[in-house]
Amino acid sequence: MVTTPTRTPIAPSPRPASQQQQGRGAAYMPALDGLRAFAVTAVIAYHLNLSRAGGGYLGVDVFFVLSGFLITGLLVGERARTGGIAFRAFWARRARRLLPALLVVLAALSIYAGLGGPGLDRSSLRPDALATLFYSANWHLIFGHQSYFAQFSAPSPLKHTWSLAIEEQFYLLWPLIVVVLWKVTRGSRRLLFGAITAMAGASVALMAVLYHPGVDPSRIYYGTDTRAFELLIGAALAVAATRRSRSTPTRRAQRLLHGAGIIAMGLLVYFCVSAAGPPGWMWQGGLFAVGVVTAVVIASVSGARTGPLGAVLSLPPLRWIGIISYGLYLWHWPVIVLMTDANTGLSGWPLKGAQVGTMLALATASYVLVERPIRRARLKSWRAWVAAPLGLAATAVAVLFATIAPGSVATAAAPVPPPPAPAASGSPSLLVLGDSTALTLAWGMAEQGNAHGLAVHNGAFLGCSIVEGYTADNANGATAPTTPPPDCRWRSQWPRLLDQTKPKVALLWFGPWETADHLVGGRWLTQMTSLLESEGAHVVIGTVPLDHPQSQPDRGTPTMSQPARVDAVNGVYRSFVAAHPDVTLYDMASRLTPGDLRDGVHLSDRGERRVGDLVDSDMSLLAKPTIALPPGRVLSPADPLRVMIIGDSLMHDASPGVTAALEATGVVKVVSDNSVVGWGLTATSSWVTQWPRVISQYRPEVVLGMWSWDDDAAKANPVGYSRLVEQAMGELMAPGNGVDGVSIMQTPRTGPSIADIDPAKRAQDVAKAEDQRETWNSLMGSLSAQWPGHYMYLPVADALDVNGQFSTWLPGPGGTWSRARKLDNAHFCPTGAATLGQSVVQALTPVFQLPPAANGWWAGSWTKNATFDNPSGACPDDKP
Repeated sequence: MVTTPTRTPIAPSPRPASQQQQGRGAAYMPALDGLRAFAVTAVIAYHLNLSRAGGGYLGVDVFFVLSGFLITGLLVGERARTGGIAFRAFWARRARRLLPALLVVLAALSIYAGLGGPGLDRSSLRPDALATLFYSANWHLIFGHQSYFAQFSAPSPLKHTWSLAIEEQFYLLWPLIVVVLWKVTRGSRRLLFGAITAMAGASVALMAVLYHPGVDPSRIYYGTDTRAFELLIGAALAVAATRRSRSTPTRRAQRLLHGAGIIAMGLLVYFCVSAAGPPGWMWQGGLFAVGVVTAVVIASVSGARTGPLGAVLSLPPLRWIGIISYGLYLWHWPVIVLMTDANTGLSGWPLKGAQVGTMLALATASYVLVERPIRRARLKSWRAWVAAPLGLAATAVAVLFATIAPGSVATAAAPVPPPPAPAASGSPSLLVLGDSTALTLAWGMAEQGNAHGLAVHNGAFLGCSIVEGYTADNANGATAPTTPPPDCRWRSQWPRLLDQTKPKVALLWFGPWETADHLVGGRWLTQMTSLLESEGAHVVIGTVPLDHPQSQPDRGTPTMSQPARVDAVNGVYRSFVAAHPDVTLYDMASRLTPGDLRDGVHLSDRGERRVGDLVDSDMSLLAKPTIALPPGRVLSPADPLRVMIIGDSLMHDASPGVTAALEATGVVKVVSDNSVVGWGLTATSSWVTQWPRVISQYRPEVVLGMWSWDDDAAKANPVGYSRLVEQAMGELMAPGNGVDGVSIMQTPRTGPSIADIDPAKRAQDVAKAEDQRETWNSLMGSLSAQWPGHYMYLPVADALDVNGQFSTWLPGPGGTWSRARKLDNAHFCPTGAATLGQSVVQALTPVFQLPPAANGWWAGSWTKNATFDNPSGACPDDKP
């Protein structure tokens, strides 16, 4: 026989427990609202990147323990009073307390997406929103491989809902498990406590077993099974608390418990400040320790006498934050994602203050206008049972409709092109060729008004394709003619355009149509490039992006939205360029963001301006090779081009592959490799004296460099950093030192750190790193005008991407995929170094008339360089 406890914990909720209709022996514990305030504040501080909140992700762990404690106390109390648990009533209360606020957030984001709000990737919002709606976001992150792919689109505003999914899964299953355990233990709370503790131990053990240092821990961080122990710690505490409530503790015992609670709270604060990363020990018992410490805090403030810690946590401001903590958690990450410096014009502390104020306002409105009224409303009979399903269905429909791109390729009306800006006399010419996507790009490039010294000519036309013919099903699923429109007949049209424009560079960009099935029978790319090169143009082929046009019910999914088809087309491009060193592959896909497209396919007005400027700048570098060797200098195996390498750890890892690729041409010799781990212009000033000595000793003709150490400095103080770069270039090209020019390589993307386990924080850190990278690359790319004929920027890093996104693995010459990046997702393995080396050779070939690299250089002895095993095991032989 089980006695009724005198004090049963309440169920967790997004509102003050004192105002809930518990009426089942529950009592309000205000200090727990204060603990909620601490937890949600830690999470928000962590996501705001505050310097003293490196371990703020542990606020989620505090929430887990609290939920296990409160829910189990409610279930045990109900079982003691009534002899059973009313499952449907329990689940209905959970839905009523949690769903309304969540549905409001999803509806708001759907409206924002439908209106085309900036900073939101509609293509990723749909799966994220549906996973959130049905409380499976944690498994969506695991099976969606969020660690390595889709990291460079706009961050999802729903990445934080993985923790809500774990809690809801617990709410669904735990009442059933409790009933089973109760029967197995025959109502013994001692045995029930032991069974729950054993389950928690199994979960802790599973996390420790699945953890492997250096391997992405996402599976164990997001997994319900590997995080269950925190909820079970709270559950065990609830069972122990009901046993404790039947006896009155002595004053000495209470003082000891209150003292232990203060110490435990201090440890929680310490962990939230210092446990950044998280460190490896967190996966091997550390999170369990945090759960136990949290349980001690809860035990110390949940009794009849809460002690000094309970008094502090019960202060009204903390209680209010705790009361709205559910809404605050729901809203905080969407606010951080969407209220950016680009969208608000704010930065630094003013931006953070605006974000916090908006979070608080939205969370307060959610509580006052949605959560509390629905809690107080009396829904009876059939209305109570249909409200939740109707809300879920309506929100799902809203998400589906809001994430469909308006219009389609077949029906979208093209905007009227602006008149091309006049080109400066003597400017090199660029001819843009392709379909309607290239057409809108050319308009945007023409708007730059010769800003980059390039005369842009538009030779693109609606509906054009590389291949002269379609099958019955084209890229949009409709019947199409087997012959192209007259203006797309490149064999007859392009010679006229070439004669009129005399392009230095010809940019080929064919978008959606190449993903369709086509009639074959001709070597289309070979014939096209031969025609263009016959007039002296340097041919550039742009990769195809993964488009997201509106699907039409009678036509099926457009081929341009199918990743396998897009990958196949880009694979053909890459293979062709690898066999034709005189042709350049330009990763157009990586240049696009969701906000650049107006219909999922064509460039919007904003996209034309942004992407047009970016591409115009890059093409100008190809059109105007800016390193000129002395007249009469002819490269040969007997007299090769002498190259010196400079850079940081990125270049140090890349240099074996870059050196091998350059020297495989037979007419280049790397005479000095001065890449140093941790080097940067801002990291040391030793280069001021070291470079002149090295140049005097090895007499290089060209300096090749790449480094990322200064990314943050370039972003924080671009003017000051520009002066430092000018000083560095002056040292490298000092009069009379024999250096004819400096070539700086574009720094590549870095992937998400495997130590950064919080999905929202991970996306934020990746976006910050990418912003800093783009700033550095943009600055280095703008230097050509200062050293005409002596400086060249090489946009080569895109070769390391796949469909415009970071990839840990890349295909080698035989098509076999292998690891290109070390486990840190930044530095290079042999495949990555070789890919970068090949891109450097392709970029320098038209400048120095380099011959093709000798076959087999990819597999040379350089692949065994010790740098690829630093640290040990950094380049495992694994596959994607």
